[in-house]
Amino acid sequence: MTDRDTPFVEDLVEAGFPVVVNILHKGPITNPSGGHIIMLIDQKAEDWIAHDPWGTLTSQYKEHKGEYSRISKQEFNARWQGGYRILA
Repeated sequence: MTDRDTPFVEDLVEAGFPVVVNILHKGPITNPSGGHIIMLIDQKAEDWIAHDPWGTLTSQYKEHKGEYSRISKQEFNARWQGGYRILA
């Protein structure tokens, strides 16, 4: 297991454990920057469902209502800084 073990994080979320992760939330997917945390709470097909304390990535944080926001797994993987915390 590494600190970027996607299958492990998927298994944790599937088992009902919220997982806090670090992402680069600014800029395009090809050159992300910044630093931010979100809590992964569920997954649907190719998306993560997350609680984001600052809003939604898709609105570029113009809306500050980040409960149950979606982030594609492709975009998440490009922005994930590694590391996670399990909330049990």
